[in-house]
Amino acid sequence: MKAKQYQIKTVQDMVDCTNEDNLNNFLIDLRSLLITAHTFRNLSEIIGEMKGIPKEIQKIKSDGFIWIDDKKHNSTINLKIK
Repeated sequence: MKAKQYQIKTVQDMVDCTNEDNLNNFLIDLRSLLITAHTFRNLSEIIGEMKGIPKEIQKIKSDGFIWIDDKKHNSTINLKIK
């Protein structure tokens, strides 16, 4: 059986995709995502400062994420430059 995938953009999306059985798995994945986002933000700020890039260009933005309820705790991150 294929694992369910959920598009997460709001807190309501988080509530809708979790239950008592999968909440801990979701939180592990969410924590990993947030740690990675903070790391990328810090890296962007360091590089921006070194290269003289304006702060408004350095920002990291997310349109949400897809959570796969498969208990595997692996992830793929795609970066785009606008």
